[in-house]
Amino acid sequence: MNFFGYYVLNLEPTILAYLGQMHPPPEWLKPVAVIEHIPWWHGRLHKMIKRKAQQVFFSLKGIEHHLMVHAHDEEVMRQKCHVRGAFISQNIYVSDEVYRPIPSEKIYDAIYVAQMKPFKRHHLASKIPQLYIATAWGGDLPAFCQDVGHATFNEKRLDRTELAGVINQAHCSLALSAEEGAMLASFESLLCGVPVVSTPSKGGRDEFFNEENCIIVHPDAAAVAAAVARWKRNPPAPQAIRTGALQRQGAHRKKLCEYAAMLIKRHGGGTVDPKQLHARYFGQPGGLNARFIWADTFDKPEQLKRVQNA
Repeated sequence: MNFFGYYVLNLEPTILAYLGQMHPPPEWLKPVAVIEHIPWWHGRLHKMIKRKAQQVFFSLKGIEHHLMVHAHDEEVMRQKCHVRGAFISQNIYVSDEVYRPIPSEKIYDAIYVAQMKPFKRHHLASKIPQLYIATAWGGDLPAFCQDVGHATFNEKRLDRTELAGVINQAHCSLALSAEEGAMLASFESLLCGVPVVSTPSKGGRDEFFNEENCIIVHPDAAAVAAAVARWKRNPPAPQAIRTGALQRQGAHRKKLCEYAAMLIKRHGGGTVDPKQLHARYFGQPGGLNARFIWADTFDKPEQLKRVQNA
């Protein structure tokens, strides 16, 4: 998923989707409605109340704001606080073209795709012998966390294709935070057919886990290492893991298309078949990424033509 800009779901009426920071849209891309995919777990009352207030603020600007949550407890809280939105996972944006099983030698016991921040709890991976840690932009991992100083890591940013390649070289991937958002990396791993070792979490990544694709353990380095060893001894079938992930992703993509069709009709765009939206969003090369406009190109109205042709 891209973070610094907008997915253009529709024009006339203009409906945009984003995750994280909302950038002031240019006049040529002024929306009547925006869909935000929540960047962090919002299962607490005070957080959702703030989101309700935010929607009032958006309304004063003439924009209808919709909040997409990623976990069932967030959905309960969203409904309780009457926040406009739905339960549609951000994993709809993960490319099933890029993240897929690739025949590879298993070089690493585990891979942890995680930015160098304390909430990622890198120290829980300290007892894994052959470990790869993919950081967001590269950097000095040992200086950040000496407990995983033995790990192989990227010193520069990996693009999506490179990351998918490394994921496929690992017996499993890790998800070690106690709380965050839905954690795209854990779902990318499932699309690659690589199972996960996770700790209990808040944020929604576990919505896509089951006994066949994930082992959930206490936040203890020895327990994490033992679970990694279990996957190494008993590797699951990659295609089975991927198939299950695609089915769950497909259900959420269907919900997005139905939701977008509802918004288009509400804002004067007429009746649109959600199946047509699904073909437009996900049936083209690049999927929704072809409909993304980066914030640093907002000063170039010609980007609008590119999206119209997508």
